[in-house]
Amino acid sequence: MTTFTLSTPDVYFVHFPMWDKEVTFRRAYRTSILKTITGKEQRNSLRTIVLKSLSFEVIPSSIAEVNYMRRYLMAYLHSLWGVPVWPREMALSAAAASGQNILSITDTRYRGLANGNVVIVVDDYETYDVGTIDSFTNTQINLVANLANSYTTRHKVYPVLNAQLDSPQKLSRLIPGYSRVGMEFVEPLRSEEA
Repeated sequence: MTTFTLSTPDVYFVHFPMWDKEVTFRRAYRTSILKTITGKEQRNSLRTIVLKSLSFEVIPSSIAEVNYMRRYLMAYLHSLWGVPVWPREMALSAAAASGQNILSITDTRYRGLANGNVVIVVDDYETYDVGTIDSFTNTQINLVANLANSYTTRHKVYPVLNAQLDSPQKLSRLIPGYSRVGMEFVEPLRSEEA
C-alpha cells in the first residue's frame, strides 16, 4: 500500500496581508466536458485531488522589510512555502509562554485543522513559531514541540498552507508603505511516498 505525506515547507511567508484588498482562499477543481456515445455532455474530473490556493496583497512597511522580502523571494522562489491561511485566524484566549506546547484558543471549529497539520503563531515577519498539531479540542491545540517565543492574547494563530509561489513578483521598485506586492500561493501536485 502506498501512502502519501505532506512535504515540510522550506520557508514561511508571514508578511501580513492588506485587508482593504481581497484576501482569497480558494479550492481549485480541474474538470473537462466530454461527449458520451449518445452525444450527451458529461463533466469528468481531470485530477483526483482538489488544490487550495491563497492570494493577497502585501505592503512592506520599512526598507528592512522590503530587503527581507526581496532576499526571501529570490532565494526560495521555486521552493515549498508555508503560508498562514489568513482568513482562518484564531485568537489566543490565554498567553502562551516560551517552552510550553499548549495553545489556548477561543475557537478552533471550522478552521480545517487535523492532527499532524501545521499551525503558526505570528508576531511579525521575523518572529513566529511553527508547530505540528498533536491533538486539539474546540478551545485548545496541543503541539508536538514546545514554543520558542512567548505570545500574549493579542497574537493570532493560523493554519498553514503548504504551497508554491504561483506568479512572478515585481520587486524592482518597492517603496516602503506605498508599493503593493500581489502574492498567490497554490498547493503543489507533488507528494512524497512514505
